[in-house]
Amino acid sequence: MKQWLLLVAFTAGVLALMGGPAGAITVSFFDQTDGPPTATVVGVPFTTTPGSTAESLIVGFQIASPDPAFLVTYGLTEPPLFTDISDTIEINATAAAGVLTFTITFTSDSESSLPRPVLFIGLPETAPQPFFSQTFSTVNPAVTIPLSISAFSDLNVVPEPTTLLFLGTGLAGLGGLRFRRGRAL
Repeated sequence: MKQWLLLVAFTAGVLALMGGPAGAITVSFFDQTDGPPTATVVGVPFTTTPGSTAESLIVGFQIASPDPAFLVTYGLTEPPLFTDISDTIEINATAAAGVLTFTITFTSDSESSLPRPVLFIGLPETAPQPFFSQTFSTVNPAVTIPLSISAFSDLNVVPEPTTLLFLGTGLAGLGGLRFRRGRAL
């Protein structure tokens, strides 16, 4: 029984370390090759709504922060000339009564490039994934909530090697436990 509790405690510790620092908010956008984009958000309750096109997705959430509002747009550009925009990420944070309301819009191209925003920060879309990874922190030193945004573009859905490693390790552990119980009888 002690070994079983130790295994559970160890697994919980590993999963906690994988989640990042306490209070961190992580937003990840996944642009599938066959379907609309999807998103995962860790660290805060959130909403997702379809965007204005079939290739866009909007994520919204709120955090308590006295920081001012801001708007920033990132354009992910494709090789070889890095002039065509394949994906955009617009981060709009509005402030009211000590609360920042985030609306993050991810838009991907279908077959042609996207129109160029008036003001944007251009980032090259090169390997490895994620093509975009940006971390923000609040301005107020008393409130430090790291916000990490990642975008994975044109993905073919294949399990990550670490996912398969965790699955294999768990199955081997269960098999070993079953083997030991079988030998004890």
